[in-house]
Amino acid sequence: MFRQQRAFWLMLALLVLCGVGVVGSYAQGSDSIELSETHVTTDGAFQFSYSGDWTVEDRPDGALDLSGTNGIMTIYPPNYLISGQLFPADLSSANTLMDSFIEAGTASGLMEFERPIKIPLGNGMTAMRSNFVFTSDPANATFDQFMLAVPVDEQFALMLVSGDPGGEGTDLAYTMAASFVILNAAVPTAHASVPMTADVAIPLPWSEAIAALQAEGLITEEGELLWENAFVTTVLGGPTYLPDESESTYPNAAGGALLSFRPDSPDYICGLLSRTTGTESPEQAIFIGIDFANYVLVVDLDINRDDSPTVTDAESGVNFFGPQQINFVLRDNEVTVWVNGGVVLENVPVQTSEPNAKGETEPSYSGALLQSSCVMTDAWVYGFGD
Repeated sequence: MFRQQRAFWLMLALLVLCGVGVVGSYAQGSDSIELSETHVTTDGAFQFSYSGDWTVEDRPDGALDLSGTNGIMTIYPPNYLISGQLFPADLSSANTLMDSFIEAGTASGLMEFERPIKIPLGNGMTAMRSNFVFTSDPANATFDQFMLAVPVDEQFALMLVSGDPGGEGTDLAYTMAASFVILNAAVPTAHASVPMTADVAIPLPWSEAIAALQAEGLITEEGELLWENAFVTTVLGGPTYLPDESESTYPNAAGGALLSFRPDSPDYICGLLSRTTGTESPEQAIFIGIDFANYVLVVDLDINRDDSPTVTDAESGVNFFGPQQINFVLRDNEVTVWVNGGVVLENVPVQTSEPNAKGETEPSYSGALLQSSCVMTDAWVYGFGD
């Protein structure tokens, strides 16, 4: 449901340049909640903060039980999940961890789950949340319990929360989850697939970036700079920046920027645009950028297609509150995205018009979509042929 909601909003964002999407109906962690105590697990591998009126107990198996006036919680640290004691967990991402838990809980016949959603924890952090009920207790079969799959320094922790699901207990759980820190984590046994495209040291100046991409054989030598701007912001260039000089008939494109993004709403996105038909209310566009949760997005929009827009995302591994370098290559209707030279998304298929006999497509524009506090420096897009 979350992906469908975000895809719907992204389409509207590209068309009418305003946000109406949702991330979920649950609030972020509250700055007003004081976490006065810090706890380190007995193996010295995991640390978190909690409220002083709660108690924490380290279980012999490595999990933690917490209790307080607003309910009870159980935390399964990363090393516990890696050990496989709870269930065979796919630790590739928070989504796959959540799916593993739901699959195991459903198979047990003891639990029933609502559809997971991504929620903000605060400070740019997110988690996956699913409400659940213990079906073995039909007298209390209400979805007043939830679990969080929380990314922690490239690993993951799981938190089960019972009691006060929509009030102060929820705020406390979110704020505690945002405090999770790995001190000495084991190496996970499950990994996401490794991209085949090489990481590339891509310089910031557009001319040097193009030379580096050409040297790697990622773009051809037949092309030209479509636009470049040393400084583009929401205030000076937003919410869209589609310069007239960017119009071209090249079938392929590459681009990049040093990008920082401090959104004040989970609805906002920030990034580069390519293959945009028209400068107002475009019918087609390719968006390459980030969302409020530091996920890298490739959005393929075509209002004439029933399956549009399509959204592909991946965790960036960095916090765009500070400037981070993002680059992309759109070639042969596939998009690859780098963050600070590391491949984040590889060969994402998109649908664009086919080149004619001259190797040209319908005229389109490139530029940027800048919402909230979005700032780009050394931004550029380059068009090239086959």
